[in-house]
Amino acid sequence: MENQVLKKAIYAGVGLAAAFLSVSCANVPSGDRPANVAANSSWTYERRDNGSFGKGTAYQTNRMLAERTWQGRKVQAVELPQGVRLSDADKGDWLAMVKGDATLMTWEPSLGYDWPLTVGKSFARNYRVVNHVTKQTTEVRSTMTVQALEEVSVPAGIFQAFKVLYSDSLGLESLNWFSPDAAGWVKIQTKRDAKHPAGPGTQEFELLSYTIKR
Repeated sequence: MENQVLKKAIYAGVGLAAAFLSVSCANVPSGDRPANVAANSSWTYERRDNGSFGKGTAYQTNRMLAERTWQGRKVQAVELPQGVRLSDADKGDWLAMVKGDATLMTWEPSLGYDWPLTVGKSFARNYRVVNHVTKQTTEVRSTMTVQALEEVSVPAGIFQAFKVLYSDSLGLESLNWFSPDAAGWVKIQTKRDAKHPAGPGTQEFELLSYTIKR
């Protein structure tokens, strides 16, 4: 059972199915660079799963924890249902998923955006996801394209957001609406095709509420 959970967590990590954290104090959204938010910031999402993601609706809260040190470097720590995701404190890139003192998975090299975000920009990230429990390594070739800066409405409000398309060699495609004012993603639509190792399926996230601490 634990290995099945970790396998699902790996595919979630590969698909960028949780929020990168960034914040802007300006009225006009800025995608210049990620910025830190303080501990106890939180984001609650409604998640709708179908196919290989499961079936039904669930609610997920991501919570910022206190900054910590991991392998000699300063990192941000975000509590997720799968564990605690560690990100580079300066770039925002994903580094690892941990649970207590155990490292569950790592992204090698780290996975994140190529800042600054500008409409029309496209960039590739080739990386591997390492499951340290099963010793499984998954090689991934991915491309991200900033398609638009547009208004998007979700239960948490109306946001100006960067619409980013992610696609990879596993057969996963994800549209992600990233809002600097909400300090993360406000909407996500993810699709696995038939060639994906987990099989076809869809998953959607919408932001219900959030609290930003500075």
